[in-house]
Amino acid sequence: MRTIVIAAGLLISAFAFGTSPSLADDIDLNIGVGIPGVYADPDYDDDYDRRRRRGRLSCGEAKELVRDRGYRRVITLDCEGRIYTFRASRGGDRFVLNVNPRTRAVWRR
Repeated sequence: MRTIVIAAGLLISAFAFGTSPSLADDIDLNIGVGIPGVYADPDYDDDYDRRRRRGRLSCGEAKELVRDRGYRRVITLDCEGRIYTFRASRGGDRFVLNVNPRTRAVWRR
């Protein structure tokens, strides 16, 4: 049994270290170590990637969309479901607005 283990070790080392230089140049090994959801790149935005795959606006992006429509003092009421809800004012009047995060439609309630 001992000789089989030694022979296997020699065989593995021969394959690992016996590669030709041209073949070794083609090898690219990356080992990622870290905490899931935490990335070394500070510019990486995991939420942005998730939204792009789903095609949805984030709550902050929907709030900006409401502001871009001329509303001020925008307050988030709900961003959990399929429709986001905000309270905002325009021209001295207060409104409750809905935003569809998929279609980007904005309407008053």
